[in-house]
Amino acid sequence: SLAACLKDKITTAQLLSHHAADAPEDLPEGIRTFLGSAVDLPTEYVDGCWKAFSSFIWKYNDNGKTKGSEADTFRKFGLDNVLALCTLFLPTHYCNTPGCTYTSLLRDKDGPSKAVLYTLSDGACAMFASHLSCLGCQTRYYPDYPVRNGIRVYYDKIPNEIQVAEHQYVERAVLNLFTNLLLISWTSATNGTRVYNEALSQPENFPDHPDWMDTSFKLRPEHVWDSFVLLSLLEDYEAQQVTLHVPHTGDQQERFTAAMQERKTRIQLLGQPEWGHHCTKCLRVWDKDGTMSVYYL
Repeated sequence: SLAACLKDKITTAQLLSHHAADAPEDLPEGIRTFLGSAVDLPTEYVDGCWKAFSSFIWKYNDNGKTKGSEADTFRKFGLDNVLALCTLFLPTHYCNTPGCTYTSLLRDKDGPSKAVLYTLSDGACAMFASHLSCLGCQTRYYPDYPVRNGIRVYYDKIPNEIQVAEHQYVERAVLNLFTNLLLISWTSATNGTRVYNEALSQPENFPDHPDWMDTSFKLRPEHVWDSFVLLSLLEDYEAQQVTLHVPHTGDQQERFTAAMQERKTRIQLLGQPEWGHHCTKCLRVWDKDGTMSVYYL
């Protein structure tokens, strides 16, 4: 089951001609080393197990249960092999840009980037985020969106982990917690981050790996506000069955301004069905000498 939850990582290491639906013949070196350390087996035994069970493993789906039960294993043996409890991948291994004729696997040019994922059950976690590129149209794919011509085009399905800064992602359950704190108890973003950092971040699980010593696991107020805005926009655009487009470059605080203004204008004009109604309570109509008079109350 450990190997099954690493299928995306295994796929990105294959030749571009490989088909993602098929189990590869061999494991990448980092995966072999990690699995051998996790189960205390020599790597040649890992290779034998892979050849025997790879077809079954490739079809196996545990719905994410393995990662939760093996958190300590990833913390002990994963970081040396660029593996973490959570590694975010794309929803596709192939380019879906309209008009692109490139049919091979997306390419991993730079390797995954380090990031922090703020979760409700596991605290602030060290993680990796995958970035892949299409060699045909040069579209750059990220876990939450592809970038085409300098524009982020968010996927139709709202992800469970939402990017709120370059190296920070927040779990949707945490975003829902912040939203309810803001709406129900009027908790400020500053105090919301204090609650998370003091009560939910689980600092005992922060990695002591040398590559992560300079990484901050503190959640900041701007992460709360950006996540609140982005999730609200994604949910609104999903309800409208349209795709959210925002600039990829520029200041984070200005990134969603145009989309927010568009939503505000739409709500003002079309978002209140009762606005254009008429009834006997809100208007009166008189017909006097063939002339109709309408009075709004």
